[in-house]
Amino acid sequence: MGGPNLWRGCLWALYFQDMGTGNREPGIRTKGKTALPGSWFPTPGSHPDAGYAMWNVLDILGPVFLIIALGAALRKSGFMSGEMLIQANRLVYWVGLPIVLFQGIAKRSFSAEAAGPLLVGAGGMLACAAAAMVLAIAMRMDRRMLGSFVHVAFRGNLAYVGLAVIASAFPRTAAGENPVAGTAALVMSALMLFYNVLAVIVLSAGRHKNMGATLKHMLVQIAINPLILACVAGAIVALVHEHAGLAVPRVIDKTLTSTGVFASPLALLCVGGALVSTPLRGRIIPATLAAGIKVGVGTAVGVLLAGALGLNADQRAVALIFLACPTAVATYVLTEQLDGDGPLSAAGIVISTLMSAVSLAIVVAMI
Repeated sequence: MGGPNLWRGCLWALYFQDMGTGNREPGIRTKGKTALPGSWFPTPGSHPDAGYAMWNVLDILGPVFLIIALGAALRKSGFMSGEMLIQANRLVYWVGLPIVLFQGIAKRSFSAEAAGPLLVGAGGMLACAAAAMVLAIAMRMDRRMLGSFVHVAFRGNLAYVGLAVIASAFPRTAAGENPVAGTAALVMSALMLFYNVLAVIVLSAGRHKNMGATLKHMLVQIAINPLILACVAGAIVALVHEHAGLAVPRVIDKTLTSTGVFASPLALLCVGGALVSTPLRGRIIPATLAAGIKVGVGTAVGVLLAGALGLNADQRAVALIFLACPTAVATYVLTEQLDGDGPLSAAGIVISTLMSAVSLAIVVAMI
């Protein structure tokens, strides 16, 4: 029936089908070797080497750039109007992102293994915010730009980049388990709450000169912010599930999952639209500086904190990968809704994503 050539042809067909259909399930760890996602060719060691790490990172970040480019093209051609851009932002802010945050936290229960990476991640985040604040004051930025600058510098894209890189660097075992990814999800859930509270504080502080008015406005914004409310609701559901065994009904969970899938791509389209519809003059330099703080300062501080706390290799990897991630797309959405500097946030997302291709590859090669 065709002999060896037929079998060889079938194998190549299956290989290219696997590559072409976007099958990116993490590889299987077997006998000291790891089959990389989308590939039948194992590499030595338990993790990808530097070359494979770079390709994995680019494979994850590539779609981010392409969707941003699509949003820019749609806005430039007039297919996406300015009003449509505003309404899309509102949809992501009030519906899409809250659903994603709620589900990400509601399905997790905290463990001691996540404490170390959480401390390092939070420490790196605060170091980025502090460094950005000092630099912004030194550059004499106006209050509106200052809040957005700090926001770009500390908020990382953990859900759509961080977890994907960790899943690639730490494939599932032969039993189908991935304890490192599980720890990462717990760390991400807690950091999301910190991100949103700190973001509301820095963005609100940039809108009022009077300290009393600033404090009052921050408290109101924290109390009504849909992203923070989603995080709190998710934490409550997680606690109820852990202690009482009650979970979100399956039909509701499936509804939320189906509804939340639009959040990230729609947010990226909005970023692309903002880049071509608003002037970026005077924002490229601050956006570049903020992006450098995000992927550079946070990672460096994380290395020091991880060593000081004595984290094991897996814990250190989770913390450093998260700190090396680019600025989150939610940064632009929240900045726009709180009347911050949207163009600065959009530029910061794009530039930090470019920079993170290097920072993430270096971190993955180190672990």
